[in-house]
Amino acid sequence: MHPPIEQLRRWIGVRFGTPATLEPLGEGEDYWAVVADGVRVYRFPKAEHVVRQLEAEIAVLPKLQHLPCPVPRIDAIGRPDGRDDLAWPFLGYPMLRGVFASRDTVPNPDAFLDELAEVLAVLHTTPEVSPFNDAPGVAWEPEPIEVDHPVGVRVVQWLEAHPRNDGPHAFCHDDLGMGHVLIDPDSNRITGIIDWGDCRFTDPAVDWIGAVYHWPSLVERRLPAETLLRTWSWALQYGLNDCLEGADWSVLETRLAIAEKAFDEPVLTGISMADSDGATARRSAWRIEVARSGGSLSGS
Repeated sequence: MHPPIEQLRRWIGVRFGTPATLEPLGEGEDYWAVVADGVRVYRFPKAEHVVRQLEAEIAVLPKLQHLPCPVPRIDAIGRPDGRDDLAWPFLGYPMLRGVFASRDTVPNPDAFLDELAEVLAVLHTTPEVSPFNDAPGVAWEPEPIEVDHPVGVRVVQWLEAHPRNDGPHAFCHDDLGMGHVLIDPDSNRITGIIDWGDCRFTDPAVDWIGAVYHWPSLVERRLPAETLLRTWSWALQYGLNDCLEGADWSVLETRLAIAEKAFDEPVLTGISMADSDGATARRSAWRIEVARSGGSLSGS
């Protein structure tokens, strides 16, 4: 549920002056966003654990202004100071214009992917810029989770059959779904990349996940086979994590089918959607990172 607009207006007004208009922009998993006077965005964490992501954005974004596409230029940070009931900090920046990239909004996917590749090439050679996320070599301990859904078992089978050797770590967005890429449909140019709270050092293949979901054949032609394999491995691993937290299994099943087609190696071996008991027996104690920690996936 979105907080009352008047409450957000008060929090902004106490610190930066009261906007004449304030409209909801959207609500993601972690933030509420509003547009002030049609030109500024303010983002408010929805929970205390999200503050760490917000602080990462505050630290990182000033050091990413060299990217060949716009990123938010934070110029307002509101913090609790005892003057009102604000519990957690929030941030503001001039609004980036555009629509979210998708199969429906990108008129020339080839040119779009070329530009995205240029942006990622610069991002992935950016030195360490975040004091909050993890430098190369940090080991993560995944949680033991039982995978008992048939689609989940098929994903685990695919991951077993296609072991991933991560590439050299680089600085990555690590949540680069197309809902975080803005585009001008008229010019086909990227007008912004937003929501950098998950950025960290990891395998740069993770930043192709959003694109490979939308344009698998075009991405396949652009990436070396090993990078493509890593991209799909991360995509299915992240997708499995999401499903274990309540996401729709049918979406993951569709993505698995695309990965199988990309590698011409289907791993479905007679497990039907009704065979959940058999699925549990086949794979009952996999260790999966539930949070997006970047840890390895290993059987136990």
